[in-house]
Amino acid sequence: MEFGIFSNGYTPGPAAHDSESEHTELLREAEYAILADKHNWKYIW
Repeated sequence: MEFGIFSNGYTPGPAAHDSESEHTELLREAEYAILADKHNWKYIW
């Protein structure tokens, strides 16, 4: 069985217009991808 993660990078509400919030969300999504790779998850979209 292969596992994957769907990563949408969504920043809701007023935070969507704040570049710092977008940057923080991007880093969080990258962290999820790294953790998924460490645990042998095959895909991230």
